[in-house]
Amino acid sequence: MNRIYTQPGEIGNIPLQDVPLFVAYYRRSLPRFLKVKELIEKGRIGDIRFLTIQHTKKPVQKQEDGTWPWRVLPEESGGGLLYDVGSHTLDLFDFLLGPLIEIKGAADNLAGTHPAEDTVSASWKFENGAVGNGVWNFSSYRNGDTNRIVGSRGEITFSTFGDESVKLMTESGEESFYIEHPTHIQYYHIQSIVNELLGKGSCPSTGKSAIRTNELMGKMVKNYYFS
Repeated sequence: MNRIYTQPGEIGNIPLQDVPLFVAYYRRSLPRFLKVKELIEKGRIGDIRFLTIQHTKKPVQKQEDGTWPWRVLPEESGGGLLYDVGSHTLDLFDFLLGPLIEIKGAADNLAGTHPAEDTVSASWKFENGAVGNGVWNFSSYRNGDTNRIVGSRGEITFSTFGDESVKLMTESGEESFYIEHPTHIQYYHIQSIVNELLGKGSCPSTGKSAIRTNELMGKMVKNYYFS
């Protein structure tokens, strides 16, 4: 069982080091993204060469009482919207292609409204040698996100947050896979947790995998908070 170890102590009669920790990066369990993983693992696009992430979002507005939402207050959320929504795409690629390494990033507040960064760019390398880059802008004219994975024999395009079909492009042509999300978006994730606790399977999103994503984001925005 995957566990993240905590400080000594107990919950009831259970030592904390024996308590499993699961994190709500539920896209790891959704059929749409499992299809992307299947296409990759079956070699439909060959050896992975690179990937790109582009995520834009309209500016955050103040609340009715004139204050900013907690999501853009670093003292409450730890950072801006990269931590809130961008984290899901980064975690998803950790799941699809393995840990991201050799991270270089830069962040800034181009709109100059709320306190947190609103623009982040980054480049990285995967353990298998493939490279990637991403840009997140949360002061844009539109909401949208596109992920592109390019291999030696084709490419896959899909959205983290939209309901567009997963698209596979090869020399033979284009294929589309439309897979609806469940009515309750975390259904499969919760089921995987139950399965692991019952000894009937495993949950793909643990404290250990989530820590990798958090550490990654910290490196990406380091220049903005700690320059």
